[in-house]
Amino acid sequence: MKRRPAAGDGEFAEVPIESLVPGDIVKLSAGDMIPADLRLLEAKDLFINQSVLTGEAMPAEKFCHPHQQEIKDPFDLPNMCFMGANVVSGFATGIVVRTGAHTFLDSLPMKSRDGGYPRPSIRASIVSPG
Repeated sequence: MKRRPAAGDGEFAEVPIESLVPGDIVKLSAGDMIPADLRLLEAKDLFINQSVLTGEAMPAEKFCHPHQQEIKDPFDLPNMCFMGANVVSGFATGIVVRTGAHTFLDSLPMKSRDGGYPRPSIRASIVSPG
């Protein structure tokens, strides 16, 4: 993932997803997986595939402008991207607001075969597939 250095005045550099913390600035482009929950600062023709989170097959267009209306589903927020989704097209810059076990992805319940709702960390399979 490309992150801006702490000083904020250098070039973006590739860093491991595990090193991201709230407040980091990241760049996204087509093919990237969203590494954390992000609020968009800049976006150009950005379409995100959120099917792993919402089940919706069609990509959602995202924008950087603040949202003024009430929204019941956080995945409908046009200025937020969530860990686990991926960039279909366009590019963006965003600020990390949640990471790891604190993301919306990790808070989604997974129904098991016995009907219970354990909370396994599905983040682990996304970070290191296999």
